[in-house]
This record gives sequence, C-alpha cells and structure tokens, in this order.
Amino acid sequence: MTALATGFQITLDGDDVSTYVDFDSVLVSSSVTVMTATCTFTVMIPDLEITRPISGQEVIITSEQGREFAGHIVSVEETQNGSTIGQLDYKVTCRDYAFQLNRHVAFNEFAAATVGAGGGYTYDEIVTALVNQYAAADGFTTNGVQSSYQAVYTRFDYQPVSDCINQLAQQIAWAYYVDYYRDVHFYDGGTTETTPLPNNTLQIDSATTITDSYGVYGQLGVYGDLTIKEDISQIRNRVYLYGHSVTANYYLTQRFTGDGNTTSFGLTYPPSQDLINNVLVTVGGGAYTCMVDLVDGTPVSTVQDYIAYINFTQQTVRFNVAPPAGTQIVVKYKPQLPIAIFFQDPSAAAVLAAQMGGDGYYEYAISDPTLNAETILPSQARAQEIMTKYGLPYLSGTFTSYLHGWQAGSYFTLKSAKRFSGQFATGQTMYVTKCEKKLVSHPTSSGATQPLFKTTVSWSSSVYVL
Repeated sequence: MTALATGFQITLDGDDVSTYVDFDSVLVSSSVTVMTATCTFTVMIPDLEITRPISGQEVIITSEQGREFAGHIVSVEETQNGSTIGQLDYKVTCRDYAFQLNRHVAFNEFAAATVGAGGGYTYDEIVTALVNQYAAADGFTTNGVQSSYQAVYTRFDYQPVSDCINQLAQQIAWAYYVDYYRDVHFYDGGTTETTPLPNNTLQIDSATTITDSYGVYGQLGVYGDLTIKEDISQIRNRVYLYGHSVTANYYLTQRFTGDGNTTSFGLTYPPSQDLINNVLVTVGGGAYTCMVDLVDGTPVSTVQDYIAYINFTQQTVRFNVAPPAGTQIVVKYKPQLPIAIFFQDPSAAAVLAAQMGGDGYYEYAISDPTLNAETILPSQARAQEIMTKYGLPYLSGTFTSYLHGWQAGSYFTLKSAKRFSGQFATGQTMYVTKCEKKLVSHPTSSGATQPLFKTTVSWSSSVYVL
C-alpha cells in the first residue's frame, strides 16, 4: 500500500495502514512523571483485507511536520464492528521507544568523585554509559544528552535502563525522554526545551491566534480554555533529615586475629565508600587493595589475591583465603556515623509570612538511609529538592492549543496584567508537565489537506511534578 500524497501516514512495521485508521481515535500523550509517550488509535479492517496489528510491531506516525509519534505496539484489543461479522476493529495501544530501551536491565556501579583525588562520573556520563552499553545495538543515540555535574555514588541493581535514566533526572530536577528517532534527551529540567508559543511566551491578554505553518487552516488558536489554580497545601520550607550517615573526619582502627578458617570479619560501623582514601587494610603487616564486595558476588576464588573486599551493607571485610592462624589483621577506616541536620529557605518563608503571618516556616521531616555519603552534600541536595518542589505556593493549570510541537518537559513564560490580579504582569516561568495530542482534522476530512492536532497542555510553576 502506498503512502498518502500529503505525507501524513501511519505505518506498522513499514506498511502504511492510514486508510484503515479511525482518525478520530488517534491520541498521543506524554508526561514528565514517567517521561514516556503513549499513543492509542483504532484500525478498522473489513473482511481481512490486511493483516491485523500485532503486539511488538513498530508504529510510526508522520506528517509534513515530521514524526508525530514512534514506538511499538504493546497491546491489541479486537472487537466486532456492529453486526457485520467480517468487520473487525483493533484498538491499538503503543509506547514510545523508551519501551524498547527498557528491554534490558542495568547492573552497574559508578564511583563518586573523591575529595582531592578527582575521578568519579558526571550524571550525563552515567546516562551515556548506560545507553552505549545496553541500547546502542538497537540504534539508540545520546546526541540529546547535555553536560551536567558530578554525580554521587550511583548503583543500579537490575533496574530497567529507561527507569535508571529517569531516576537520575528526578534526583537533580532534570528532564529525560527518548525522541521519535531513538535519541536520548537528558537536559536541565525544562530550562532548555522551548514550546511552540511565539517567543516562547503565553501572552494571555492578546495572543489568541496565529497563522498556521501549513497555510491551510488560516488562524489557529494559540490557547483556549485556560485555567489557573493556586495551592499551598503542600508547603514545606524547613526540612529535617535523619536516618542517614556521613563519613567521619577521623580514622577508627579495628584489629582481628586470623584462625586459618575465618574469611569474613565484622566492623563496628559502616566504612566510608571512598575506599581509595578512607579504608586501609593490612594482613600480617602487608597492605591489601580494597575493593567493593558485591553482596555474595565476590570473593569466589580460592586463590590468594591480596584484596580486601568491603561490604557496606553487612559491615564486613572479606578475603578470598582465610588469613593464617595468629595473623594480625588491621582495618583502619573512616566510619560513617548517623547524623541529623536541617535546612530551610528564608525567602520562601517570607512569602508565606506576608500572606499568613507568623514566621512563615512549615516543617517537614524525612528519614532516608539512601543519603549515606562522604559529605552532607547529598542530604543538602535532597532538602533543596523538597524546598524547591514544595516551598512556595504551587501554581498549575491547563489550556488547549492548536500549535504543533508541544512536548512535556519544556518551559514557557506566562504573562498577563489581568489574570490572578496581575500577578503575572512581568512574566513567570512555567513548566509543561503533560501533553495530550488529539487528531481533529486529517487529509481524508472534507477540505483538509494537512493534519491538525489539538493539544491539551498541563503546566505548573515547579519543574517537579507534585
């Protein structure tokens, strides 16, 4: 079957099925909560004229503007159309290429930079490493991965690759998605991806229409049905963090005596994860190299390798071969000790104080052992995330738009001298959290020569989704 002359088509594994699609059923949705896009549509097949849609087939929807969606079918539902026995309808549900990226699970460990010694990985280097290792063979690229900053110690235990990347993005308030050409995008949370709005600004008081790029539909609606909501129920601007440990600034020495049989020796405290600088092990006076014990994964050899395997979870040091009876084992290490600390945002508190009186502070406490680290920087970053996410009144809303190119994770400026008592007169940055794109006109419609999508845009004042 040939493609439509207009360039608008829907293909399954390269075969054009456009003329069999109920265009009113085409819906594409993307959201920053999961950073994956989904698509649904119905294929109507009379009397077995073509092969039915099959789960796993590649779906590509294109128009003159480029790809509107691409991914794979994940489910197919067959129903009979009316009373005609031979007329069958197939409701197709698709996921974008992140579904294919998730066909592998990652088992990786990425060291953190050490004080004075450098090293470690940046967040973008971790993303690139994951894609190159697990997905390059499937055609995935990393052209959209932007340079970032040093990452904390990171480990993935058999987690889907796309989920790993999304987890990294959420940690540092960045955004992530896989585009419709299998390129991975990892970028600074909504501050680099712009919207199709003129000058990337929603001029509420004036910008209601714009000439469409097709030159077919005349004036298209820039926005419509705008709603704005303000919410303070989530306010948290003073955060207490506990239940985690930070590396001490002194060394603790523990001594053991070998008996010729014991290979594992318990430590009083969890040792620092900076094995190069903060953990020293000697056996019979000879220095051993320290490496991470991957919880019953190593050691496995019965040959002496002069390596001390440090297990952070079980608080042990293990050897491949038991030290001989009477041998002195000395472990000198910086312990990780429990700590409780709080952070606050005075500027956010001042906003609440002006509105509600008092000092404006709303407190929140969290216990998180995953914040164990060499310094307080991870806990500080976690507190900053919470205060950025919940520190100020949360503004959100929706509107509809006929412009082409909306993407969850982008940002725009909201301006109005009238809405919300002029609060947006000088402009405020907003972030697109979800897009639902529905095909409302297509080449087979009467008088239509190009497809037209209506997008429902959800947005908020925070780069985070509450």
